[in-house]
Amino acid sequence: MSNWFKRIIVCTSVFALVGAGWPAGIAAGVTGEGSVHYGVKKQLAPGVVHYSFSTHNWSGQPVTGHVTEIKPGEELLEIRPALGHDALGGRETVSGLAARHGAVAAVNGGFFDGASGNPIGGLVVDGQVQYHQDVLRTSVGWTGGGNFKFGYFMPGADNVPMQSGFGSGLEGIEHLVTGGPLLVQDGIPVFQAVSEGFRGGVLTPNARTAVGVKADGNVLLVVVEKLSGTGDKGGSGSGPENANRDGSAGTNASAGLTLDELAWLMVRLGSVRAAGLDGGGSSVMWAGGELVSKPSDSSERKVANALVVLYQVPAYLDGRRVYFDAPPYLEQGRTYVPLRGLFELLGAAVTWDQETQTVDAARGERSVSLTIGQKEARVDGAAVLLDAVPRMVNGRTMVPLRFIGESLGDRVEWQSNPKAIRIHSTAGKNANHF
Repeated sequence: MSNWFKRIIVCTSVFALVGAGWPAGIAAGVTGEGSVHYGVKKQLAPGVVHYSFSTHNWSGQPVTGHVTEIKPGEELLEIRPALGHDALGGRETVSGLAARHGAVAAVNGGFFDGASGNPIGGLVVDGQVQYHQDVLRTSVGWTGGGNFKFGYFMPGADNVPMQSGFGSGLEGIEHLVTGGPLLVQDGIPVFQAVSEGFRGGVLTPNARTAVGVKADGNVLLVVVEKLSGTGDKGGSGSGPENANRDGSAGTNASAGLTLDELAWLMVRLGSVRAAGLDGGGSSVMWAGGELVSKPSDSSERKVANALVVLYQVPAYLDGRRVYFDAPPYLEQGRTYVPLRGLFELLGAAVTWDQETQTVDAARGERSVSLTIGQKEARVDGAAVLLDAVPRMVNGRTMVPLRFIGESLGDRVEWQSNPKAIRIHSTAGKNANHF
């Protein structure tokens, strides 16, 4: 987005704020807490914390929500787009996507077509355009290091001076989802929902999801709830002054926000830049192994994509990124992975004997048997001494990666900079391994 266009947005927004009767401090870009009340912060991983909040909308009704704040730059920490069932048009709940990727946190992603499940706008993963549709809505792009940028997605714009292959303002990004509208620019709320094509009921108070960037570079993933039971003007017992200790409203009521109110909230939360994502029944947040926000629908909606926050050693099978529901981790120089997930990824059949705590796996003529807590395993019937014992972690059998991969005849490579696991399967060309 060009500097002159930014100046027009900021000036227009300031006039709109004053004209709408906003406090002068907000119009000037003050980002103090104001009437936003915060719950206790919970660390989910190095550089990742979750906390709830409560406030009021402009009508005085209670509003509750959740924030996951990420400090980019931590080793093994990344934010990635994830597709429902790993396919365009696939739909999956945010809970399902988060659990399947071993995420520490996740929110719903960009808007999608209700019939096809395809994104409305664009989707980029690892620098590759997965989908593109011409639509004048703000896209959220970011690098692997967590540097977030906002602009209009224009793939193939290389021939235009001062633009990247993805559009002005989106230079150097690796991931992107189209959301909208733009909410905050240079610390000032902006109101361009209508100019980005939002109409009708989308403009009324609802559950919301947004992404923002603070002045210190921290990234905010924000979900605003809309829950029944809201009283007019935040009646007795429903305001932030009567909130629970975790920051949620005492009556479990939340009126939701308009897009203009969401812009105000993102400034109050500390954003200097921010944009909306899909909202309404799609808006949910997963954090610390559970759904922390309450869906506005009776149940969690299946969405086309999500933003997942990962803290794990990346794993690649035959060059393709793969995920486990229990993420790989390092301990005393050894990499542990979930046994069943890895065996099944490599095409092995797995059985578990609860009584003996033994796992057996077979692929073709090869067989492996391990017992929890024992350093001796059996490969094709012969005893093999392990350098680390299999263990149970959160209900998952975690095993030394190198032994498991190589016991089936596959080659496991440890990459030290950046840290990654690369598995070269003897059956790598077999498509059903993915």
